[in-house]
Amino acid sequence: TAEFLRERRLFETAYNDVMSAGQLAAGFGTIKASNSELAGDSAIRSTLSRVSAMLGQIVPGSVGKYQTLGSIGIEADKDGKLKLNDAKFGAALGADPNAVSKLFVEDPSAGSTGAMKGFSTLVDQLANDSNSIMKTRSEALSALTRRLDDDAAAMERRLALVETSLRERFTQLDLLMSQITTQGNALAGIVNMQGDK
Repeated sequence: TAEFLRERRLFETAYNDVMSAGQLAAGFGTIKASNSELAGDSAIRSTLSRVSAMLGQIVPGSVGKYQTLGSIGIEADKDGKLKLNDAKFGAALGADPNAVSKLFVEDPSAGSTGAMKGFSTLVDQLANDSNSIMKTRSEALSALTRRLDDDAAAMERRLALVETSLRERFTQLDLLMSQITTQGNALAGIVNMQGDK
């Protein structure tokens, strides 16, 4: 039905968006990491693995033969994105449309949560739980960024002090050279005066 199709599309889009963002950040296959600090990041890879494992997990409230997304033909392709096996999906829909619908539509009266609810809950846990690998990694990267910012600011302050010191020395050296030139000219004048005598 319309709600079922809408939920299925929402799930596929949300799933593929999460996978794309993770793959783009850490790199995947021929995709180069958009952030060199995250290239091959184990936290991101572990998170994407947990998300992809959802395809084989039983959706709460599902019934009968079709209790996982994989059982109705929703599979991951070689790039980790969702693809629909039309033949398998059509067969499942023809055999038991109610069971297929329960995989996507939330129905509290039947105890069905739908895959989107489970997906949202998992993503929230991975991103926000205090002991989540992604939250831990994010906090570590934030701390590193703050430390690098502090180091850069301290380096700028040191460079400014060195510049000030060098300018002062140059000024003193210039003044000294001016005095030496004046004294040299005075000595040359004295020598010339004595030579004239």
